[in-house]
Amino acid sequence: MNALTEKFRIATGKVVAPVFTCGCCKDVTAFEDHMSDDFGAEHTRAVRAAYGFNVCHACADDFEPAKAGEYNNPDETHDLRAEEA
Repeated sequence: MNALTEKFRIATGKVVAPVFTCGCCKDVTAFEDHMSDDFGAEHTRAVRAAYGFNVCHACADDFEPAKAGEYNNPDETHDLRAEEA
């Protein structure tokens, strides 16, 4: 909860539910389920470019960068090389 929201909550005596609407699936979910910084920088940039800043962890995890265009996941390339060996 940011400082402004906390001040509003204290000043009005109201509880502001810490929720957001996912830019991908449009579900209203708790901030505990926000993708935050759980993914690499490139993956996070690609998800935000496609859906905005408010994306749930499940949608960010299921995001397929190939469908979005130019994104290349280096981990995926490494996995493919390991399978070929």
